[in-house]
Amino acid sequence: MRKDITICFRTSKEVRTALEKVTQKTKRSMSSVIEDIISCYLQENKALHCIEKEKRRFMRKEVSIPVVVRDPETAARPLQAGTIMDLSLGGLRISLPKDFAGEIAINSHDHELEAIFTLPNEKRPISIKCKPHRFISEDAEKQMGASFVDSDFSSYKTLQSYLM
Repeated sequence: MRKDITICFRTSKEVRTALEKVTQKTKRSMSSVIEDIISCYLQENKALHCIEKEKRRFMRKEVSIPVVVRDPETAARPLQAGTIMDLSLGGLRISLPKDFAGEIAINSHDHELEAIFTLPNEKRPISIKCKPHRFISEDAEKQMGASFVDSDFSSYKTLQSYLM
């Protein structure tokens, strides 16, 4: 859920102290704790019926990064070129040409793929194994959402630095 509104309010010292204890205990920001408290109250009073809680663990960053996807188990199959459309610490969304001649089999949810890409201002390419989850087929392209399965520590640290 997009957070684009700021709300300011006055409260007692006791409430602020209690909120600070919760933030320290849960290691979350004051804003995050207050939002959860308000959301729970609104849901209990059936005032928050139209808003869903964000299900993603990691926030997405919209990007446009060239990527090469390959099947690590079958070296004989050609590489698939595409574009990363958004990226997070948990996965990515790739746009692939619909009519690419060397298309790999990405329709199986049990299948793992390897995504190879270079982040802006980085020299070393990142190689991360992914598990496809969602497929959207449009007129000129296919989109694939995939979660990260395995990566070397250096690649993941580089990705984390870029996203933070």
